[in-house]
Amino acid sequence: MQRLLSAKTNTPFKVHHLAFDDTNAECANHLQQIGFLPGEEIVVQCRALFNPGPVVVRIGASTFALRHCEAACIFVV
Repeated sequence: MQRLLSAKTNTPFKVHHLAFDDTNAECANHLQQIGFLPGEEIVVQCRALFNPGPVVVRIGASTFALRHCEAACIFVV
């Protein structure tokens, strides 16, 4: 298991869980509402050249640019 931030690009993973605390609970809730649920296949398509920057991911038929803080709370296997 690893954070989405460290996942290899163009490799399929499955969402394991979203980890959140009081500071990012709203963010995790939003991610779940748009489809970031355990078992969903996710692929990191690219990352920003600067760190911390956005991460572009594909989940299902949708593509999202996630903020660094959003990608940090997603764990994949």
